[in-house]
Formats: sequence, C-alpha cells, structure tokens
Amino acid sequence: MTQPTALLLALADFNDARLDEDELWAHEASRRDEEDFPAGGVHWHWVTNDSDREVAPDPSRESYVGEEVEEAVSLRSREEWPTRSGVGDLPQFAISCAEEVPSAVGGHIIRHDPARVLADTAWKRLLIANWRALILRIDTESDDAKREQLALTRHGLDQAAFLMAAVHDAHPDYQAGFRP
Repeated sequence: MTQPTALLLALADFNDARLDEDELWAHEASRRDEEDFPAGGVHWHWVTNDSDREVAPDPSRESYVGEEVEEAVSLRSREEWPTRSGVGDLPQFAISCAEEVPSAVGGHIIRHDPARVLADTAWKRLLIANWRALILRIDTESDDAKREQLALTRHGLDQAAFLMAAVHDAHPDYQAGFRP
C-alpha cells in the first residue's frame, strides 16, 4: 500500500527529532566538566578502583560488576584528558566508585556508550536523508514506469522508517499513522 507523502515526511521528521535527542544525550554524556566533548563520543568501560584493571561485566559469572575480582569499580572513559594539576592525562569518571552495579546493567551501559550511540545515529541520519530524497523524487517523476520502480525501491525504506519510529511509540509526538 502506498503511503501519503505528507505522512512519510512527518515520519521522517519524527525520526530525525528522535535522533537529535539521542545525539544530544550522547554528546552531553561525553562532555567532561565544561569542556567540549570528543566528536565521536566517549567509550565507557568498567575499571577496578584499587588495581586499575578493566572488568568485563558478565551476568553468567557474577551478579555484580567487579564481584569476581572483589573490588569496587568505576565507570571511566577510555579517552583521557590533560589535567590542570599536572599529574598527567586522566579519564573522565561517570561513576567514581560502585560496589553493587548488576552485571547485566553494567554491561548494557558500556555496550551503549556515547560513541556507539553517535555512530548509530550517523547511519540512521543517512538512511533517513536518502529515503526523504527518494520520497520527494517520486512525487516529481513524470514517467509512470520510473515512478513505479522508485516506489518499489522505496518500499523497504518505508518499512525501516516505520520500525525505527516504533521504538518510540510512547513518545508524545508519535502518531497512530506511524505504526508499522
């Protein structure tokens, strides 16, 4: 079924706005103090506080991050910044000391760090931009055969855009017409 152009463009706008929100949060989560954030975002990892060893959360081995090594942990950036005190470069600390972070939660945090979110939003933006251009091109195509061929090509992108929006179905701007 062919969707009305206005609905598809509204869906594109909705998806772009959700990507704007994700990108804003990822940039802010990458910011150290009042400094600019790294363009690609930061990569979080869990590190033991006493021995500075990296800890890989694994709910099949331990209930809490660091439980296996019996140390408190911190959530730090892999990236380091110069310090004002002259002690050398240091990471950003999101959580400086934690003793009971569930392993599944700790693993989820580092799997969805700001750098990954920014990479994810970049490809989705490109997909939406190309899809939007295709929507507009179909409307201006005068050759019926070409228009039909473009519409068939667009159909898969329509489905991807509807599914992309569906993960935000609780958002106040989500419309019933966006349901896949």
